[in-house]
Amino acid sequence: MLLNPNNPALIFTDLDGSLLDHESYSFHAANELLKRLDNGNIPVIPVTSKTFAEVEKLRIKLNNYHPFIVENGAAIVIPKNYFSSRPKGSYENSGFPLPPQVLAPWNHSQMIERK
Repeated sequence: MLLNPNNPALIFTDLDGSLLDHESYSFHAANELLKRLDNGNIPVIPVTSKTFAEVEKLRIKLNNYHPFIVENGAAIVIPKNYFSSRPKGSYENSGFPLPPQVLAPWNHSQMIERK
């Protein structure tokens, strides 16, 4: 499903303890709502401290093929062909166009200067 420009609604959610049960990591309690949102073409965008690999596996279980944000905002991952054109300045990795910031070789002093 592509983002519908006529319906600008988006939902951003944390995973652990929010979308996923804090104890069991199940999304069973949210399943009906996730289906309704999907039927309404409203993307649910996970924002998490989890890694790319962890979220990629979870997205399959959730049947969620929308962008996601991993490692506390270190990367914004947009599935290939999600938008009609690849975001300007992004590059492709494992079938995902990624913003150029992900490629930048940061060191601690550069991060401090940037703040």
